[in-house]
Amino acid sequence: MEVTSTAGSLYNVSTDELALLAIKNRITSDPNNLLLNNWTQATPFCSWYGVTCGTRHTTRVTSLRLLSAGLSGTIARNRQSYLPLFLGIRKQQFPGRCPGRNRVAAPAKALVSSIQQPHRHNSPEFWLAGDNQLEGTLPMDICGNLPRLQGLSTSRNQLGIAISFPCAEACDVRVDAGSIPKEFGNFSVLQGLYLAGNNLTGSIPEEIGNAPVLQVLSLRQNSLVGTIPPSLGNVSNLEMIDLGVNNFQGSIPIELGHLPNLQQLYLSFDNLSGEIPMSIFNISTLQILALTGNSLSGSLPTDMAVRLPNLQGVFLGSNQLTGPIPSSFSNGSVLSVIDLGYNLFNGNIPMSLGNLLQLQTLILEGNQLTNDKTELEFLTALTNCPSLNTIQIGYNRLDGVLPRSFMSSGNLSASLGKFHASGSGLKGVIPTEIGNLTNLYWLSLAENNLTGEFPDTIGNLRNLRRFRAYDNGIQGGIPSGLCNLEGLYELNLGNNKLSGELPSCLGNISSLREIYLDSNALASSLPSSFWGNKDLLVVNLSSNFLYGALGQEIGSVAALRELYLGWNNFSGDIPTSIGGLQELVNLSLSMNKLDGSIPEKFGDLISLEYLDLSHNNISGIIPMSMEKLSHLVYLNLSFNELSGEIPNGGPFQNFTAASFIGNNALCGASRFNVMACKTIESRKPRRNRVLKYVLPSCALLVLTIGLLTWILIRFGKKESRIQIESGIVLRQRISYVEILQATEDFAAANLLGSGSFGKVYKGMFLDGAVAAIKVFNLDVQDAIKSFDRECEAMRNIRHRNLVKVISSCSNADFKAIIFDYMPDGSLEKWLYSENSCLDMKQRLGIMIDGICT
Repeated sequence: MEVTSTAGSLYNVSTDELALLAIKNRITSDPNNLLLNNWTQATPFCSWYGVTCGTRHTTRVTSLRLLSAGLSGTIARNRQSYLPLFLGIRKQQFPGRCPGRNRVAAPAKALVSSIQQPHRHNSPEFWLAGDNQLEGTLPMDICGNLPRLQGLSTSRNQLGIAISFPCAEACDVRVDAGSIPKEFGNFSVLQGLYLAGNNLTGSIPEEIGNAPVLQVLSLRQNSLVGTIPPSLGNVSNLEMIDLGVNNFQGSIPIELGHLPNLQQLYLSFDNLSGEIPMSIFNISTLQILALTGNSLSGSLPTDMAVRLPNLQGVFLGSNQLTGPIPSSFSNGSVLSVIDLGYNLFNGNIPMSLGNLLQLQTLILEGNQLTNDKTELEFLTALTNCPSLNTIQIGYNRLDGVLPRSFMSSGNLSASLGKFHASGSGLKGVIPTEIGNLTNLYWLSLAENNLTGEFPDTIGNLRNLRRFRAYDNGIQGGIPSGLCNLEGLYELNLGNNKLSGELPSCLGNISSLREIYLDSNALASSLPSSFWGNKDLLVVNLSSNFLYGALGQEIGSVAALRELYLGWNNFSGDIPTSIGGLQELVNLSLSMNKLDGSIPEKFGDLISLEYLDLSHNNISGIIPMSMEKLSHLVYLNLSFNELSGEIPNGGPFQNFTAASFIGNNALCGASRFNVMACKTIESRKPRRNRVLKYVLPSCALLVLTIGLLTWILIRFGKKESRIQIESGIVLRQRISYVEILQATEDFAAANLLGSGSFGKVYKGMFLDGAVAAIKVFNLDVQDAIKSFDRECEAMRNIRHRNLVKVISSCSNADFKAIIFDYMPDGSLEKWLYSENSCLDMKQRLGIMIDGICT
């Protein structure tokens, strides 16, 4: 593009240089220092980054290209600033509105105003302002100042209010908000119109077909409705039509088949129906045919590739097309992409596809294709395609064996990256030759009838990122070679017949994010190293025979979002560290042998939506802290040994009795179908009523008891002082092994109760002595301090009304206090139990003893 002599007479070198420096001064962010280090007056401005000068006037700027430089800032509003014939600022960050002529100027307005020239023949021929943050309307005067406009691009902005385009004689026309003005048809020299990715509504005006030299029409990803205007068939110069991702209705106009120069036709995801017009297959210049995601029907012509000799890519997926795959595809000498997925195609996959030497992508999944041979021989034919990168044949009716020759080819070993054959009826074993496909990054063999074992050669697939082989009948162990796949992201081997141990090395694959090994026969404990990968997102080990305790290491996987360990044989307490997994959304520990209580820290699982702890031996209360779980929508605590009150706030307001069934000691609201909780407030009225009737008749008895109390207090103090001073001789310290034997490995049958710092068990020692053993849970904060305080208190205080301390057991990992066993239970039981049979005299006696204590 040349600058005329007129422009040269009006401007000098310093004008261009100053204009460029003005742009530099308004750049607020230059992450790559492209302008900071390059646009300096120490060097000629024609050598600056993005600047192009003319051939006739070698010191005049003709083009400024700052595409994808990551710049942020605004454009100066100086109308005298020189702007070149080609202005490109695509993919920068020039935010602001684009108001009409009478609005207050803002950055986007300044952008347009700055390209106005005193001589209209110097105005830009192309205006590229795509991939910015413009919104509002284009200025009213843009057309009058851009008489030579040949290309307009405002793609991927937010121009959703109105586009005012007063062109030619219609200088004052303003159209409805969001619609495309019909005046576009008056552009006699417009060659490219790029309005993709805006918020345009309405229909495409028929007048668009009057733009005689229009070559590119891009209206992709808007909200356009109506039908595609047949008048587009009149624009004989059109080379590309991209109307994809809109809300059209109706069919593809036959007239589009009359465009002799059309090379690319994109009508994907446009809600189109009907058959593909046969005229489309007469456009011999057509290179790209993209009609994905519509409701098109009918079949493809058998000579399709013959009639479209320049076809490079055919995208017809997700429609309702029927019939066989045209064998004429083999004539497509430049055909690189075939996407016919998710249609109703039937018949065999043509062997002739192996003749496509340029083929890179073959997508045939989701059809009704069949196979007449024992092996999938068409796969062997595809080994002749040296550039083939993607094969997707899943969800068909192929019912065959994977040929070894398919995986032995040197061509595919270097090119094949994605092989998807899930749900296609594969049978037999996975060939050991699969290890030759060293370029594979995606291998999906799921939902088939594969048997045998995983070959060790899978460990050769060092580029593999996703490996899916779930829902098969594969036996044996998990191959240790998987641990060599340093880039593996997803491992899904669920619902097979795998056995043996869980490889501890899986925790060493730092790239691994999703592990699915559910519904197998794995039998081992969870190695602590399994949780070595701190970035795991999903772990599903449910429905196996895994056993042992869940270590505290599980809480170190801070990124974990889904954890499924149900239907195993895990035992012991629920790790309190799980409460630190604040990203956790789904947690299932159901159908195990877990005991202990629900950790109080579960209230910190702020992202939790699904929690299943059902069918375990969990005891204690439901932490009130769980009322904070505002996102919790599913809760199942059924069939455990929980007691106490069911929380009634937060998400518990939405749960039903089904969440708590099988916990007979729970109490709470009637909607949970449990007994009402007994509170102190509910007992006071009953006691008051008793006293109301008893006191008048027992006045004399009270006076007598008062005198007796005074006597007993004096005697009790003396006795207490004697006992405290004299103390008792404790039994020799008891070992952990003795406690373990006495409680039968802390059997649930010997559990007497539980508290905030531990549990109390009944224990019978070898000498026949019976004791109550309080075992402290050292995972609970301040549990060790509580042990020390109790030991200190029991050592200094002795009284006949206090339970005697027999001994203790203390080391770094275990602490317990051994008390004298009270076969008749606790005072609380006798005072408040439903089965209490204490009369008034006994209650008064207890009261007196309490005072004496």
